[in-house]
Amino acid sequence: PCVMLFREDIVSQGISLWRAVTTKMFHATGQGPAARVVDPPYDAEGIHRWIRHLANHERGLQGLFARKGLAPRFLSYEVLTTAD
Repeated sequence: PCVMLFREDIVSQGISLWRAVTTKMFHATGQGPAARVVDPPYDAEGIHRWIRHLANHERGLQGLFARKGLAPRFLSYEVLTTAD
């Protein structure tokens, strides 16, 4: 089976990735030093760069699926995180 997890809101994903790369904090559990919230200065071009990167990556994956004759199951991050 082939599965692709994606975010429906690529803008939110781009902001999240830009923030993670900028702050070097990719995950926080709410405990310890990683729990400190760091708000980097807003960078529209940096965010836009990550959105373009993500869009290109998704197009590349879809091309790979087509070339390999794969029919992946697409799973939405937003749906999965709100499911019971």
